[in-house]
Amino acid sequence: MRSLFLGLLFLILAGVAGYASFQRWGGKKVNAEETGAAQSRPLTGPAPSTQNASQNATNTAVVRPAGSAGDASAANADITKIAPASAADRMEQAISLAAAAEASSDLPGQARALTTALEAALSMEGKPAWTRAEPIAAALAATNEKLWFNPDATFRSTTEKPVALAKIISQLAKKDPPVRVGTGLLARMNKLSDPDIVPGHKRLRVPQDSMSITVRRGSFSLILYLGGYAIEAFPVGVGKPSSPSPVGSFEIREIQHLDKYKREATKWIRPDDGKELYYGDAEYPFGKRFLKFGEPVEHYGIHGTDRDDAIGAAISHGCIRMLNRDVERLAGFLDAAGSPRIVVRIE
Repeated sequence: MRSLFLGLLFLILAGVAGYASFQRWGGKKVNAEETGAAQSRPLTGPAPSTQNASQNATNTAVVRPAGSAGDASAANADITKIAPASAADRMEQAISLAAAAEASSDLPGQARALTTALEAALSMEGKPAWTRAEPIAAALAATNEKLWFNPDATFRSTTEKPVALAKIISQLAKKDPPVRVGTGLLARMNKLSDPDIVPGHKRLRVPQDSMSITVRRGSFSLILYLGGYAIEAFPVGVGKPSSPSPVGSFEIREIQHLDKYKREATKWIRPDDGKELYYGDAEYPFGKRFLKFGEPVEHYGIHGTDRDDAIGAAISHGCIRMLNRDVERLAGFLDAAGSPRIVVRIE
């Protein structure tokens, strides 16, 4: 595996696979779509004045995730010694630390180093950032399977009696400070095929840290975190210059399953011409899932699209757009009874 990381570093620095990544990100312009986010029922767009006022609104209650409290592995301590050089240098140093952590069987250190490498790669501007980040994200996913998605692992987690996952979510939210996670994450951590079916014969692994999301507009990327550890990363589309995505920290207050709504409940009025569109229409911009933000940016959120050319581009009316398969996977981590209240930071 050490040779894998060295080979990975070589490929990243050499810029291999650029064309394939460009095709995935896309770059063609598409027709103007959402007003920023789907409303609740019905999904009508905000008036221009409301939309413009929401652009700069922020909620600073929660900051971007840093390292988790209590993180004390040797490899994590080394992360703090990475010199504040260029992003490419930080990425290279972090990948070397990940290889060293793997050699010493330090899974937390390996995950933290790969998180740092991923963040460094996605701090670079433009679509090519994903060319550098994608192999790191793949290596991180393999590490996370052992660190987070192993029911017998104990890193930054406790065990609880086997009760309904929604009840555990509610109990965690009442902690001081609250721990915000989704039933989907708990299901994956405990290898449950159905979040609604919990075996009664074994205790459940429960994380100590909250989930959060960071969107980097400059690199068209989204990272899902658990505490200070990246869980997964995805390419996204963002708002165009005339209607940029709002910057700041916001909460996801609702996860809408638009494919399960009655047709009338999905109505969206296109701001350009006032045309009414519904889920399933060819020109309807929202995919199966809509992760709706709370106030003061309730007209914005993260939603799916079946347009590959909408990813890796700044052409939306302010929403964050993901491929349908990606937003369904993201929503699968977060789905919970009531309001998930997972924090999204848009930079």
